[in-house]
Amino acid sequence: MRHMRLVLPLLMVMGCKENTPTEGAVKLTVSYAGFRPGCVRILAQDADSTLAAKPKDLEPKAGVYEGSFTVAVYRGEGWGSQMKVEAQAFEGACSGTPVTQQEQTALVEDGRVQELSLSLAARDVDRDGFVDKADKGSDCDDRDPSVYKGAPELCDEKDNNCDGQTEAVLLAQPCRVEGGCSGGISVCEPGKPVSCRAPSPTIWYRDADNDTFGAKDAVAESLCARPTQGYADNNRDCDDSNAQRFPGAQELCNRADDDCDDTPDEDLGVNAPCSLGNGCEGVNACALDGGVLCQVTPPPTLYYPDNDGDGDGQAAFEGIPYCITPPQGFVSKHTDCDDGNPFIHGDAPELCDEVDNNCDGEPEAAGVCDGGTPAWALIPSLNSDNKDWNSISLWRDGGVWIVGDEGRRAVRQAGNTPFEPVKTTDCGGNWLSVWAAPDTGFAYIGSDNKRGGGQLPAQSNCDTTPIEIDRIYGLMGFPSGGGFEVHGVGHDGTASRKTFVWTGTEVRFGSTDIDGTLYDVHGISRDRLFAVGGPPGSARIYHFDASASQWQTDSIEDAFPDLRVLRGVWVVNGSLAYAVGEKGAVLRWDEGRWEQVNFPSTTETLTSVLAFGLNSVYVTAESGKVYRYNGIAWIPYLTSETQPLNDIAGTSPEDLWIVGNKGRVFHWPSAP
Repeated sequence: MRHMRLVLPLLMVMGCKENTPTEGAVKLTVSYAGFRPGCVRILAQDADSTLAAKPKDLEPKAGVYEGSFTVAVYRGEGWGSQMKVEAQAFEGACSGTPVTQQEQTALVEDGRVQELSLSLAARDVDRDGFVDKADKGSDCDDRDPSVYKGAPELCDEKDNNCDGQTEAVLLAQPCRVEGGCSGGISVCEPGKPVSCRAPSPTIWYRDADNDTFGAKDAVAESLCARPTQGYADNNRDCDDSNAQRFPGAQELCNRADDDCDDTPDEDLGVNAPCSLGNGCEGVNACALDGGVLCQVTPPPTLYYPDNDGDGDGQAAFEGIPYCITPPQGFVSKHTDCDDGNPFIHGDAPELCDEVDNNCDGEPEAAGVCDGGTPAWALIPSLNSDNKDWNSISLWRDGGVWIVGDEGRRAVRQAGNTPFEPVKTTDCGGNWLSVWAAPDTGFAYIGSDNKRGGGQLPAQSNCDTTPIEIDRIYGLMGFPSGGGFEVHGVGHDGTASRKTFVWTGTEVRFGSTDIDGTLYDVHGISRDRLFAVGGPPGSARIYHFDASASQWQTDSIEDAFPDLRVLRGVWVVNGSLAYAVGEKGAVLRWDEGRWEQVNFPSTTETLTSVLAFGLNSVYVTAESGKVYRYNGIAWIPYLTSETQPLNDIAGTSPEDLWIVGNKGRVFHWPSAP
């Protein structure tokens, strides 16, 4: 048994004496067994009065379930010789009801020490530090060390803390952990204390620009509820005033750090050498939209395609930068709303042609046309009920040549003078074709009786030349050696005598065998010259090889097996030409390749064609109709005539000439 001796008295009545006190004292030994007291209280008083010493509380050593200690108790001043001493044991602190207690009375004489022993006993069978309720303790089950007052409630279906309830009561109630959020639930894991599973608060940062990234200097805020806006779960934003700048944002060329990696404009090649091509060299710089542009000094000039050659480029084209002279066909101006018609562009004058020439969205006003309303005007002086006009050619300043049956020739001098009386003498036979020299108006004429005719506008007589070809359907001339070489095509029983060159004094026949008859020839030079025709039921196109001075076939019959004989051809420029013929055939030669253009009728025989551009084409038909093509649709342009129309010529969409059977000669938009 362990003894405890106090150096100082437990109850000080007289004070501490090293020798035997004169008032007398009690040497008290207190023992305990069967439990470990949480606190032991010592009380002393005069047995014959109410005089008492102040109680003294002592705490035995933890974990010791059987032990003792000794203390000295002195008799107080004024006390009698009988002293009552009591020891009380408690489970915890010295308060409330003791679980066990014992007292004794002893005679304490002056100058003597009386020995006294007190024993404290209680049951703590399971050694959990709590006494059985049967011994005034708080342990409701002294056989189970996990059950006692204040024990943690375990998930074992027992009343561990002796409050009369099991863990089931806790599981039915909401709970909250320290520092946690409300709305927790109690949970059980067998054999372990009931725990509270509550949502933990999360850290949020102010996000002023609502880009889901909080400012780098934002203070962390612990919140149980997710904020609806104005907060982010991170603080990585380098600019919280701009929603376009955050980690992972697209880096723009703006001298700012858009993606918050501490480097502005990275990987964009700013200041690196660059080239726009076309002789334009510079360095990369930031554009207004955040992209990178090649900054050229001095800045390049933008050029635009001008396909119709009117000096005005396509209005809808973005433009190609050039720092050198652009290739042919590109111009710096771009107000053209129809780049397929040279008479339509931003500065074009309004013509009497029923289209919007100056790109203002409106066709010409009534005052542009003589008489206000445009119409096809029949020329009465050239009309005849039984004579046909077959071909027409224009020359300088309004000069006109027309030829037809029975030697008939009609001429209008340059200067838009009236037509002279029809000439019929010195030039017998039927004249099928005519080409007039542009400056002098000298007419080269082809017949159906193996002859060619020649005549100046002011002359009445016609000089003829034998040309051994049955019918000359087409003529086209080019300057050569101070004069002209006139290329002719037509029909002859000999395959190699369907093309010739006529200089006025000499006729040279081609050596190429031509399949079928050639009905028309046209070009802008010896290098760009086409002839069309074909045998019955099939189409043929030939081009002139200037280097060999011979005709070469374009072999279209395999590509267009359904086409029939072609009757007319017109070359617009070095890369554009049109050919027309039977069954509504329309072909376009564009950049070196023939392609078919849809025509609204497959019953029309188209006899001639005139084109000013890709979107400005006119054709005549045997039915007496004229059609105009604007690049999108064919528009009927003359519908009242019923006599076959044979040829068309013109200098512009407001100066068109048509000739046909029975003396029909029309001019658009009014009588000349």
